[in-house]
Formats: sequence, structure tokens, C-alpha cells
Amino acid sequence: MASKVFYVDLGVELDLRRPDLGCPQVPGLWDQLYGNVSRGALRCIGFARGQCQPGCPEWMYLKVSTTGRRYAAHLRHGETEWSPESNEHKALKERIARAAVAGGFEATIEDRGTHRRTDVLVRGPDVLLGCEPQLSPISVSSVRRRSQTAYDDRITPLWTTNSRTANVIDQAPWARIDSMPWRQYLQPDFEMPVRGGIRKLDSIPCTPGTVCNDRKLRQPCTGWNHQFAPVQLPRFDDLIVRAAAADLKPLKQQTSRGSVFFWAPASDVAEVVTATGPALVTTLGPIAVRIPPKNPVVIGVDDDDECTYGDDTFGQYPWTPRPRENTDPVPVQRDPNAVAREARAVANLDAFLAEVSDRGGQLAADPVRTGTAPPGFVGWRLPMRYEPVDLLIPDTTYAELRGVAASAPRFL
Repeated sequence: MASKVFYVDLGVELDLRRPDLGCPQVPGLWDQLYGNVSRGALRCIGFARGQCQPGCPEWMYLKVSTTGRRYAAHLRHGETEWSPESNEHKALKERIARAAVAGGFEATIEDRGTHRRTDVLVRGPDVLLGCEPQLSPISVSSVRRRSQTAYDDRITPLWTTNSRTANVIDQAPWARIDSMPWRQYLQPDFEMPVRGGIRKLDSIPCTPGTVCNDRKLRQPCTGWNHQFAPVQLPRFDDLIVRAAAADLKPLKQQTSRGSVFFWAPASDVAEVVTATGPALVTTLGPIAVRIPPKNPVVIGVDDDDECTYGDDTFGQYPWTPRPRENTDPVPVQRDPNAVAREARAVANLDAFLAEVSDRGGQLAADPVRTGTAPPGFVGWRLPMRYEPVDLLIPDTTYAELRGVAASAPRFL
């Protein structure tokens, strides 16, 4: 880690280990430079002294390690945080704005606040959606910092990437699309499937030999495993419109390996137990306590006073970066009222199947619980002899349905 960097504007060397950066004549210099430098502001100390490593990039930017240490990192060849905006980035911003306007929402490209610049700000009835297409590399700390800035302005961030290894994944609400030529982003009839970042609530029977999610949460087994499983969304435009309309909600689940962020249908979110209190991102399960970074420590030994290129960068990857996307199901607890409704629907289904059996009908396999259904109903699929039949079973008590005259559908 490079603890020294040359500040071109003042023509001085900065010592990042010191609270004042070794430049007491400019109070608050770190806050001025961190995340706000422009091209040509910070030069590698080796370049400034004429002692740079072979192949070393000239320019640097500031970072903070997980332990709170401040340092300067080299920009890798072929990438820069200050490069001109790419055609892909501009085209995707335009696509997002068009989708929002077509869905009946106001969209502003390059919306600016006191401490932020949002690529596309979509204004929904109850949601401010800050869309951030991120097709170039970015650090985890930058994603978290910029997301927090959005939260402070009551904006829900939506990071979009086309890479499985992108650092935006599971650091904030995100979505992954395919990599494609930039002109295709501008074709309204060209569908862009959302490959990652979307989940739906699944309920599967808890049978012997399976892991009981309820017991993992130290709760009595309800006979069902409820979990958010990854799904794909056929159209990226639908993600923008549904997120702005709050039909898709951002969720966060803390796991032993970190946090998982994803979008899920609002109807599914209403069915599960969540943390109480208002928040732009709904939290499932226990809330992780954030440990504030330590203050920078002044090191007595000048341990990295020279160019550190090769130690803090990866000019060429010696390995293939691993995907950051977590595809494991996220176990959740169903809301007690939702569980009770589900139990009533199961009882109604059993009564219905008994009627079908009395009329000579026969199932080819056990009924399968389907996805979300309109309020007051639970969806099931019956594998019948010739073709499956989808049913919506009321979740009221069977006694309340006795007075309803109905006949079994003609699928026998």
C-alpha cells in the first residue's frame, strides 16, 4: 500500500498516514480529495521522483482499507475512474430514462445534489430511484460510499452491471444484464433480460432428509421451507418501471458470509417477517452492526516510501476472478398471518381434491405450489392425466365456502 502520493496542484508530497496528510496549511485536505479528484491530480510518488517501477501507471486515487488505513492505489492500464463516459454507459442511461418515461414516470439524466451526481433519477409516487449503470470496474468502498450518499438523500440506488465479478454485486441493490454492443441498448424492441439480482418467494414442503429452515432459525417446523430463490426477469425495462412503482422492493439479508441484496415482488415481501422501522432497503433476519473504521495511525517507519506498483494492483490477473453473485436460496420466516392463510388454503385444496376423487378424477403426481396469487388466494398446479391445471384456492375457511355453489372444472 502506498502511503505517499504527489499532489500536482500544490506540488507537494502527501503523507496519507498523517491526519493532516503532512500539509497542515490546507485543513480538511483528505475530505477534499477522497472520491473527488480529477485526472492528473495525484501522481505516483515514483513518477515524481523519477524512480518508478517498469510499466507503472502514472496516476493514482485514494482508498481506505477495511482496517481504516488510508492509502493510494494505482489505476490499472486500460481503466480509470476519470475516463470520458463510454458509449455503453451513455446508451444505458438513455435506455433507463426512456423506460421510465414510457412507464409514466419522470426521469432526469445526470441529476445533481449537494454531495452526489446520479446517472438517472426516476421519480415514482413513493420512490426516488437512483439508477447507476456501472459497466467499468469500481471499488467496493466507492459503491458503499455512493450508495450511502443516495440513502442520505432518500434515494434508493439501483446499480446495473454486465459482469458476474462486478463489485456492485451484494453491496447495494443491483441487477445484472448481458454484455452487448452499445447500439442494442438503444433499440426499444430489443429485450434485455435481467440475469441476476431478482428473487421470488418459494414455499416447498419440508420433508425428511431436507434442511428445515424453521429449525435453523430455532423455530418450530411449519412443514414448509420458505426462501427467496433467484429468478430472471425477461425485460430490463420492467425492472425500472416496477422498482419506481414500488412493485419490486429492495431487500437485504445478512448471512455468515456477508450481505445479500436483491429485488423481490412487493407481494412476496408482505408475506415474510422483516425488521421493523422505516428503511429504503427492507432487512430480513438479524441486522449486522457496522463497525466504524479506526482513525488512521501514524506509522513511525517509512515502510512504503517508494513506488508500490505490483503490490497494490493487478496489471494482469494471474487468475480468473470468481463470480461474486450468490445464487443460494435465502431462507426466511413467513409472517404468521400468511402461514395461517396458507393452512386454510391447504385445507380447502384437500377438500377440493376429495371432491375430484369422488368424481373419478386422478392426479398424476402431488400438487405443486405455484408463485404469487391475487390477494385472498393461493396458487396450485395439479398434474392431471393429460395436462396440468392451475388453480387459485381461496384462503378463507372451508366453512365459509359451504354456501358457495361450484362445480369441479372439466379437466378429467
